[in-house]
Amino acid sequence: MQLLTAPLTEPKFFWILIALLTIFYAGELVWRDRETGLSEIANAAPVPEWVLLLSQFLALSLVLTAWLTFLLTAGVVAQVALGGATPEIGLYLQTLLGLQAVDCLLFALLALLVHVLVNQKFVAHLVALIAYDFIAYAPKLGIEHKLLLFAASPPWTYTDMASFGRTLAPWLWFKAYWGPGRCCWP
Repeated sequence: MQLLTAPLTEPKFFWILIALLTIFYAGELVWRDRETGLSEIANAAPVPEWVLLLSQFLALSLVLTAWLTFLLTAGVVAQVALGGATPEIGLYLQTLLGLQAVDCLLFALLALLVHVLVNQKFVAHLVALIAYDFIAYAPKLGIEHKLLLFAASPPWTYTDMASFGRTLAPWLWFKAYWGPGRCCWP
């Protein structure tokens, strides 16, 4: 489970790839209408802006959920193939589609926000990459306080005896702090 989960502030293994794919998919969702000229037609419709942004966020969320489901399946198959303990599907669901999905969705929201605010597609990709690099490598720059790093939180731990224990409550408070209300409104 430690191999399959990692916060944004501690890039591991394939989470860098998922962050890059998130930035790319967010850019494609936002810029698809702008490049084809359909944004003028969509913007003329009597639909609030948040509805269009929410639909793009939900589409990106489904893609990320598919990736996390793929990782869940790969983790279970690897655990069975290596002859480890019996896989606990409930624990995989809680950690990957619960806790890890929150980090992925917060970063997806940030990537969408960057692509909406920056008026050039590739510059927005670059700004989102710089934002991800800052989030991931800020501790090496000396910025370690969790309230200064986007989507940062204290680590959670899981044990068979105490389950998530007392580590989940502070984690949830930090994720609520960095939730949609905080990152979308100054």
